[in-house]
Amino acid sequence: MKPERRLLVTPLTLEVVRELAHLDQIKSEWTRFASGLERVTPFQLPEWQLTWWRHFGEGRLHVMLFRSLDTLVGIIPCYQTEEQGRRTLKLMASGIASYLEPPIAPRQRTEVTNLLKGHLLANNAWETCDWRDVESNSPLAGLQLDDRFELKAAPDSEWSQAPIQGTFQQYWEGRSFSLRRNFLKYLDTASVADRPRFEVVTQADPEFVNAVIRLQGEQAATFAHAKDGSAAFLADLARVFDDADMLRVFGLRHNRKLVAATLAFVHRNTVYAFAGGHDPEFEALGFGRLLLFESLRHSFQQGWRAWNFLRGNEPYKLLWGAQMTPTARITIERKPQRPLD
Repeated sequence: MKPERRLLVTPLTLEVVRELAHLDQIKSEWTRFASGLERVTPFQLPEWQLTWWRHFGEGRLHVMLFRSLDTLVGIIPCYQTEEQGRRTLKLMASGIASYLEPPIAPRQRTEVTNLLKGHLLANNAWETCDWRDVESNSPLAGLQLDDRFELKAAPDSEWSQAPIQGTFQQYWEGRSFSLRRNFLKYLDTASVADRPRFEVVTQADPEFVNAVIRLQGEQAATFAHAKDGSAAFLADLARVFDDADMLRVFGLRHNRKLVAATLAFVHRNTVYAFAGGHDPEFEALGFGRLLLFESLRHSFQQGWRAWNFLRGNEPYKLLWGAQMTPTARITIERKPQRPLD
């Protein structure tokens, strides 16, 4: 008779981190864990999260670490702030990043959400959870607490990504005639000497980083509540992602001056184009479109697999082959208590 086999189930533990110094200590562990998951972007890594907090963080950290024994199996990086007169738990980097699904090991999703549910029920310090830019099928959407709370899941901003498949020539021939005609017209009228030179740097080169800051123009709205701090934030991001070997800055140089630039992160063979712009003085020459053209051609040459445009469903992205991915906004409201009779 064979001996009976028993499955040893190790209960998870939850630790709430409220100090930035503690997060700095576990940064390497956080990166290793998140990078091992299937669907992870730079915005779920501590390189992004901690840099955002240092520049734009307000209120108090409430980062939840879930462990099986000593192994990290989930992290939900939140902070608590006052919003519209209510104590609110929000995901770190809300409002800037395009994808904030908390990294959770697939096998432990049920256990993590159950432990999170118990934590929320036992914690009276919050009145609202407002979690934006998570997956449409996020496990957070299943956090039905009890009749004292109301959970809502609503569509949030879409983010878009153009797959990189085959050759660049095949990709370009698949674009609309009107888009290709704009480039043919430019190439026919501009002499080789007058065409801007495409350049790529993989380090936080001050000239290129400052060009991104100078040229981002309309994209300053990306930083919504903290425009005044966007320059320092971008400079710090460039340095941090340079150290992590994920930084790329694409630029066009015309008459010795950078007239268009894009700051991007390369992670798992996907390019995430975060910030940039072009000089309005040369609007008629279409340097912004030309930079995207050259950057995509470079991406094909590098063997990368996708170009991510991040948040927004602007029509021009569709012209470049972008495919839209929906996200969700999960809110949990603590209902007002009824007065006793």
